Amino acid sequence: MENLFASKYIFLIGLLPYLYLPFRALVNPALNYSNYYNVDLTSWAGFWWMISGKAYHFFAFSYPLDQVPYELYRFIRFLFRNYLGVGFIIGIIGLFWYLRKNTREAFGLILIFLGNVIFYLNYQVSDKDTMFLPAFFVWSIFIAYGISRILPRVISFVDESSFYKYIKGALYTFLLFIVLITVRINWQWVDLSDSSGPRIFAEEVLNNVEPNSIILAKWSPAVVLEYYQIVQNMRPDIEIVNRSRIEVAEYYHLNELGMSPEKIIAQIDQDEVNFLEK
Repeated sequence: MENLFASKYIFLIGLLPYLYLPFRALVNPALNYSNYYNVDLTSWAGFWWMISGKAYHFFAFSYPLDQVPYELYRFIRFLFRNYLGVGFIIGIIGLFWYLRKNTREAFGLILIFLGNVIFYLNYQVSDKDTMFLPAFFVWSIFIAYGISRILPRVISFVDESSFYKYIKGALYTFLLFIVLITVRINWQWVDLSDSSGPRIFAEEVLNNVEPNSIILAKWSPAVVLEYYQIVQNMRPDIEIVNRSRIEVAEYYHLNELGMSPEKIIAQIDQDEVNFLEK
């Protein structure tokens, strides 16, 4: 009972960062994406709208059924690549042993894994590969458990051999090699220490546009420009219009009115043309 009581408090502590949202909205920050939706984060309705991700609900489970198998294939590729295949296999072994050793705990982790995978398999956005991080983390636990079960058995199997110390050393070296080579291969995808592209782009754009200009940009370039304008205080005279954010907000509103996706897209395109003609 004491552990259950403590778990409830830990759960509530984990929710505390959400309280930052209405307090931050009270000071009218320079950038507040909820304004695109005309949502007041200081109200309970607006607060719940934000933390429940209501603005993005039309992305969820939006794939046709015949595309879901391909999305599952993509996820398995992500999982296999991240652990160089070896970790994928060891994770499966660890999962089965985990179920035998501590069924309740293993099922809890499986639910976390499946909840993350099932939701994002059916979440139709282009950058969802990073959204599987909770599933990758759980799989790492399965790998660790698999290694902790496999290694002692292999060592005990070769214990009587005259080459015991060499085989044991080779096993540890192999495991260390797998970890290091995995880090080395995957590091290229996450290492941004030498990335100067966003800075160069922002400086070139902001230093060369006419005074009091309006910049209309998609999500990725828009957020870079917004960062340099707000945080670095560059070119406060210009207006940066996040075209992607406007499109998503408009899609949300029209979807709430029951308009079909085809008509929504046509309306968004026309609204953008009208905006540019002003």
